[in-house]
Amino acid sequence: MRVLSVIISFPENIIVVGRIYSFFKKKEYRYKVFCWNSKEESWLFWGKELNRSYKKNVTVSALSNVKSIKLLGELVSLIKFATTNSKLFFRHKTYYKGKGIKKYIVALLDDYKLMALKPEVLHFEFGTLGVKKIYLKEILNCKVIVSFRGYDLNYYKLSDDSIYSEVWSKADGFHFLGEDLYKRAKKRGFDSQNKIVHFIPPAVRPEVFSRSVPLELEKRVRPISVISVGRLVWKKGIEYGLLAFKKYLDKGGEGTYHIVGIGPAYEEVEFFIHELGLVDKVIMHGKLMPEETKICLDSADVFFHPSISEGFCNAVIEAQSMEIPVVATDADGLAENIENNVTGFLVKKWDTEDMSDKLLELYRNPELRYKFGKSGRQRVLEKFTVEKQVLAFDKLYKEVYA
Repeated sequence: MRVLSVIISFPENIIVVGRIYSFFKKKEYRYKVFCWNSKEESWLFWGKELNRSYKKNVTVSALSNVKSIKLLGELVSLIKFATTNSKLFFRHKTYYKGKGIKKYIVALLDDYKLMALKPEVLHFEFGTLGVKKIYLKEILNCKVIVSFRGYDLNYYKLSDDSIYSEVWSKADGFHFLGEDLYKRAKKRGFDSQNKIVHFIPPAVRPEVFSRSVPLELEKRVRPISVISVGRLVWKKGIEYGLLAFKKYLDKGGEGTYHIVGIGPAYEEVEFFIHELGLVDKVIMHGKLMPEETKICLDSADVFFHPSISEGFCNAVIEAQSMEIPVVATDADGLAENIENNVTGFLVKKWDTEDMSDKLLELYRNPELRYKFGKSGRQRVLEKFTVEKQVLAFDKLYKEVYA
C-alpha cells in the first residue's frame, strides 16, 4: 500500500516521528512523507530516533527551492513530470482553470512532486492541510485521511463555520487524538455518518522515556523540582503557571521551577519571572536536545502543565512515562491524558489558586508523588506506546484502503 503522510516539517517533533519511522520499516507499506521543510538540524536533533537512510522517503515541496539556485533543476523535473504523467498534469490544470495563471503555477510547483508519488492513501497530518489540499483527492483518485490534533479545531478560523465543509464531505477517514476533538469537530459541522472515524492518541517509547535511576519512595518533605516542557506560546499558559508557583511559595512550598522550551512568548515569560520576584526560583533552560530534556525530567518531582488549550500533549505522556506526577489543567484533551487523582491532578484552567494548592499537596506528600508516578508509568504502558499507536494506524489505513 502506498501511503503518503503530508506534514509541514519532518522530522520536526515527536508527534509523528516514532510512528512514521515504524511505518518506514514495514514491508507491506511503501510509506513516504511529503513536507515543506526538512532541515538538516532536525535530522541531527532526532539522530537517535531516525536512521538517516530513510531520508530517501522524504520529499520536499519544490516551493521550498523557488528562491534558490535549485529552481532550474525543479523546472526540469516539472517538465519531466508533465511529459511522463500527462493525465495527472491535465487534471491538475483543469482544476485550476480560470483561477489565474500565477495561482496555477504556484500550485503546480507545490503539488507536482506529491502527485508524482501517486499515493493510494493520502494522509494529511493536520486538519488545516486538509483544507488547503483536499482537491488532490479527485486529481489523484486516492483515499484521504485527515488527522485533527488541536490547533485545527480549537482555534483555527473559529469565525468560519464552513472552513472544513469540503474536508467533512470528501475525506474517507478521520483521525482524532481523543473524544474532546471529535466533539469539537461535530460542533464545527462534522457528520460522522458513513465515515470512518478512529481515536488514536499520541504515543511515546517507554524504553526511551524511563528513569535512569529507579524511583525511590522518600518519606521526608523536601524542596521539590517542578518542571514544564513545551513551546513557549500563549496556549501553554506558562504565565498562569508562574502565578501559581508564586502562590505555592507564598503558602510555604519550597523548590525550583524549571521551564524547558523556546518560542514567541519567551521574553514575556522572562518579564513575568522578574515582575513576580522569582529570578532565584525559576530556571529558563531554552531549547534542549532530547537527551538533555530527559536529564531534566529525571530529576523532576512534579510535571506542571498550566495550559489554556491543548489537543492532547505528548510532553504530559512523556512525564507519566518517566514516573513523574502531573499537575495539569482540564483544557481540551488534557482530561483524557492523565487520570485525575491516579496519575496526577486535573485543575480548572486559569485557576492559579487550585494549581498552587495541588503543587503544595504534592510537596507535602512524598508518598502521593511516588504513587502517582508509578501509576503514570503503568498508564503509558497500557495506552500510549508507539507499538499500540502503529497497530491502530495500520488498522485505520487498511480500513480506508479496503
